Amino acid sequence: MASNSQVLALHRELCEQFYTDLLATLKECKQYFIDKMIESVQEAVYDAYTPTQYKRRMEDKGLIDPNNFNLEIFLDRNGEVTVFMKNMTTGEGHAFYIDEGIVTGKDFYDWERSQAYYLAQQGKFQRDFYTLMEYKVYNDNELQNLIRRGMEKRGWKSS
Repeated sequence: MASNSQVLALHRELCEQFYTDLLATLKECKQYFIDKMIESVQEAVYDAYTPTQYKRRMEDKGLIDPNNFNLEIFLDRNGEVTVFMKNMTTGEGHAFYIDEGIVTGKDFYDWERSQAYYLAQQGKFQRDFYTLMEYKVYNDNELQNLIRRGMEKRGWKSS
């Protein structure tokens, strides 16, 4: 018969293997997260406003260029898995990231004769593609199915 310490050691080993496999599975879902970021930027940013003061770079170093996405997946001390994709797009000719200015609409637009500047000054020009992406991911069975298949491939069964 197994001792209490042996059972605890086995439990710890199984949990560690499960989380290792889950993190690896989530990393394999990178294209899913890229697609959701592109959809969210398209809806929240590009479909919401047509610029008059600049030309959008789109997938050429712009907000929907997957090369500008940084996917972070980590496990905290409480066993919570966090997945976050940061859009690392910088302003053309600038070193700063443009995501915060677009998401909040604050202190970002300096073209005083543009609609974007006018709306931003009134606090009405937030285009929060991060929250939209989060909503899309939480309300989509596709990710659950990808995780289920990835975990089954690693030997974990689900009901």
